[in-house]
Amino acid sequence: MLSPYDIERIVIGLTVRYGKEPATILMPDLTPDKFVFDVDGSFGKDHLIIWSAICETFLEDRKPPTFLELSSNLSENYLDYVRQLVQSLEKDYLITTYDPQQTEEYGILVDKQGVLYNFAQISKENGNITATEDAFTRKVKSVKDIEAWVSQQLERYHSLLKLGTGGYTHISSAVENTLENWRRMRQGEQLVILPCGIPSLIAHQLFPLGKIAVIHGLSSGGKSAFVHGVNLGTAIGLVANKIKGSVAINSMEMTQTDLVERFIGMLAHVDVSKFMGGKGKITDWEMEQLEKWGEFVAKLPVYIDDTNFLTTSALQYRASGLHASERGPVRQLSTDYGELFYDLNGDSEEQRINYVFRQQFALSRMINASILAISQSTQPQVGSAARSYIAGPDGTRYSRGILQAADILIEVWNPQQIRASGRPFQPPEEYSDAHAWLFVQKYRKGSPAAIPIGWNPRYASFFDIGIDQEPDNEIMFSHLEAAKEALGLGASLLPVEDSPFYDWS
Repeated sequence: MLSPYDIERIVIGLTVRYGKEPATILMPDLTPDKFVFDVDGSFGKDHLIIWSAICETFLEDRKPPTFLELSSNLSENYLDYVRQLVQSLEKDYLITTYDPQQTEEYGILVDKQGVLYNFAQISKENGNITATEDAFTRKVKSVKDIEAWVSQQLERYHSLLKLGTGGYTHISSAVENTLENWRRMRQGEQLVILPCGIPSLIAHQLFPLGKIAVIHGLSSGGKSAFVHGVNLGTAIGLVANKIKGSVAINSMEMTQTDLVERFIGMLAHVDVSKFMGGKGKITDWEMEQLEKWGEFVAKLPVYIDDTNFLTTSALQYRASGLHASERGPVRQLSTDYGELFYDLNGDSEEQRINYVFRQQFALSRMINASILAISQSTQPQVGSAARSYIAGPDGTRYSRGILQAADILIEVWNPQQIRASGRPFQPPEEYSDAHAWLFVQKYRKGSPAAIPIGWNPRYASFFDIGIDQEPDNEIMFSHLEAAKEALGLGASLLPVEDSPFYDWS
């Protein structure tokens, strides 16, 4: 009997070997989220990524997904595996000719086992309900309306079937959605600018829904720290304002643990690098704060994907899945960073990067989310720009097409970090080097601006210098108290003033 893993291998092998005919039968209904098995029966990322590339080649590039055409959308490692799949059709599965009916039957099997597997994951989340009598009792008390709870589980299951849908819809649905948004906005509900809790960013109307903002800057200048600070602030804002939805973070450079350490350390005002040694020991008070703020962070609607080898197709399918689930809608999504995506489109690095950022542009429209996409800057080589290390709007690495794809382009310029790196440095006279700057170099619906922003290297975090702050105890967000109250954690989290390091003078 063929295993689910074998069935997936056969479908991929048949599609690549025979190209257009099986692709026409299987797509677009057979979506990448249905490829879920690996050799040991666990979630199979390899098959998902390969099928994403096959869909991309056939549906977007309008080319038959043969091995030759597929080579522009997959890395050499995956191509070697695909080559083995094609060879295994005859060798392992005794398939020597193309049979359309057989191909359709295998496709139905992949779809069926994918839906069942994903539904099993939803059920698994509820598997601990009856683990103990206490757990069951707590669950019974927490479910206020059992019919609504069951409907919610069924809606999550039904959402699995929606990921590959699309096409034309009647204008009446768009009109109704627009009118409903206007009604909610008239009643005071903000549906455009997300509540990130950083007043200076909100005042400049940065990061609206349905738009992509590209954040660029020199290496080690704080781009990731800034973007993830905004991510954290938005998640806190969703809680504080009781807005349904989530923040999705795609981190190809930092692991999930790295991000969690950064979030907790930033909120607790604790230098977590002490755990690495060389900077002193963590005190009892600091550990207590880390524990309590860890509880706070654990309750935030943040979802992290730290997959190293991620394609933009896989990003779109995963983001769409989260968006359609009960954890959605996705309000904000970040990618760190664009140059690390595994897409191999085009004949040059410029064409590849153009494709990566244009796909993220499309995703922002598709799920109506605020997308924050990080990109590297090229170090200026001549003139005053070289001395100040301000790259400018045309300074994005590899591609000027990034500027065209972005609704908003922001350069993070951090003089303190530049100086700390030992680079010879001469700041322009009009910009103070006492703090960092956000240069808004493009805004489709706004104007260019230079926004001063504080930087605390001890916690690798930014803060709003417009808020009255105590040195080294700067508050990143204006809505922390509201979020603590909403989560029922207000009394358990000590204010900054209770820190033994607080300067009472």
